[in-house]
Amino acid sequence: MDGWQTGPQGLFLVRNDRGELFYAKPYLYAAAAAPLVRIFESKGFFVFNSLILVSLLFISFLYLAQKLEGTSALAVAFLYYLFSTAYFFVFAIYTDLFIALIFLLALFFWRYDFSRSLAEMRKEEANVKKSPMRRGAPRRMKIGLFSRETFSRAIGLKIGSKMRDFSLSFLAFLSQGGNYLVASIFFGLSIYQKPPLAAFAGLMLLEMLFRRKLKATFVCSFLLVTALFLTSSVNFYQTGRWSPYSGDRMYVRSGQDLALTEENLQQEELQGVRTGVSIEGIAGQIAGNPLGWGSSPRILLPNLYYFLLGRQTGLLIYTFPAFLFLLLLGYKGNWKKSMLIGGGILAYVFFYLLYTPNN
Repeated sequence: MDGWQTGPQGLFLVRNDRGELFYAKPYLYAAAAAPLVRIFESKGFFVFNSLILVSLLFISFLYLAQKLEGTSALAVAFLYYLFSTAYFFVFAIYTDLFIALIFLLALFFWRYDFSRSLAEMRKEEANVKKSPMRRGAPRRMKIGLFSRETFSRAIGLKIGSKMRDFSLSFLAFLSQGGNYLVASIFFGLSIYQKPPLAAFAGLMLLEMLFRRKLKATFVCSFLLVTALFLTSSVNFYQTGRWSPYSGDRMYVRSGQDLALTEENLQQEELQGVRTGVSIEGIAGQIAGNPLGWGSSPRILLPNLYYFLLGRQTGLLIYTFPAFLFLLLLGYKGNWKKSMLIGGGILAYVFFYLLYTPNN
């Protein structure tokens, strides 16, 4: 492949009942990047990852702009990603940025105040109609990013006006509960890519139940399961299993361009470049241990240490922006909210380590 002459440096593979081999990871990242890879070959991943990072920055800016002024919101969003490791993933063929994007979209549609945005756009629309500019009197006025004038000047009066009307209609749909429907779809895609993210989808559904939105909760649950079912059905068609993380999985470390035959795989296993992979959860890890479930702390605590520090830096350095945000939040007098968010992050880490202790 152009730009990668040494070949793959490691592939997760799974064998189905017919002896066929398939890629043993979620496929959405590769499928979404495929058009750009078709155009730019291996550099298409760089282009795709760059677009994802820009999208992450823009979505974060939109969310922060609800609480901060435009310049401050952009600065905070930019610094957040600058001090994270997101930039480095632009140059790697990893799914991390893609997972971050679809998960952020799920959170954005869940938590963003679309009613406020709709009210502001309608107010701006009314001000434009009352503007003396329509009667020929010159007047300086502030033009918003999503105003009718901005659309019209950018792509023409007629098309710009239609796009503006569509934006108003879509915002009205989202502000009337449609945001939960869209969030459910993105949560379904996120869970397929990373199953532990189901914890956040569960929180959204619980919130809807507490607000006595029973019908909406059912519809959102249906959409979430449907999105998860449709994406997982491809894996079921190929391997006979719903999850890409299940089955007879193996990790092939070879950098050679070998045909993936059974003979070659057995040879690589003897050379230590092919190993079996099993994700069975905490129960599978302690099965056969005389201490039974009592041995779970022995597994959890070393995993927590490795999670934070690792062989080199672990994830501690990656979470610096989050710690900085919590400190700033507490400094502003919101220590209770800061502790609640920090506790939620820690609870998710424990949940993740219990769910996939051998990751």
